[in-house]
Amino acid sequence: MIEAFTAKWFIFYYLALGSLLLATGAGLLWRPGPLKDYLLEAASTDRYPRGLRRLFSWIFFFTLPGLVFSFIPFSWTELLLSLWSLFIVYIGGVQLLRWPEFRYLLRSRKFRLDRDLRKGGAVMVSAGLVIILLAYFKDARTSIPVTAIRKGSSHAIRLPGYGVTLDGSGAHEGHTFISHAHADHLPRRSGAGRRGRPSWPPRPRRA
Repeated sequence: MIEAFTAKWFIFYYLALGSLLLATGAGLLWRPGPLKDYLLEAASTDRYPRGLRRLFSWIFFFTLPGLVFSFIPFSWTELLLSLWSLFIVYIGGVQLLRWPEFRYLLRSRKFRLDRDLRKGGAVMVSAGLVIILLAYFKDARTSIPVTAIRKGSSHAIRLPGYGVTLDGSGAHEGHTFISHAHADHLPRRSGAGRRGRPSWPPRPRRA
């Protein structure tokens, strides 16, 4: 039960984080000007931008459950991604705490800030695509296919999704598996695939 919940959590986390990185990176590649103006305007004051603090806070609070869930069951992929997210939050938090010094660096690189933001956007797009692929593989690895089971005549069981009939008689598509060799369980259609096992213990042959 808890394993299924953790799998759904990581799929949601992967999709949310990957979509955020992909959208932000694409925006920086297309138009880095708005974020550049925002940073330069914030660099003119001693207060760090509240929007960045709020962003790092949300990533931090969403990463903490993932760090715990990576041990239920233990997975290196989820653990490394959680640690990587916490490292990104740590780097961003340190820059916000050192904002009086960091803002001078922004102002000194304002003519090259467009190029730096585009490079960061390319890295975000690449990371976002990788994380979304992780969500796809996580869903494919943990999803359980739903199989329809139908009751046939007598005590026959049919699995129409797989073309399999267990202990059935009559014409069936696919293969019929017979648990004991009774004539009324054999498929009447001669072209149907049949599988069976001999009775046990074996009957002695007549002389």
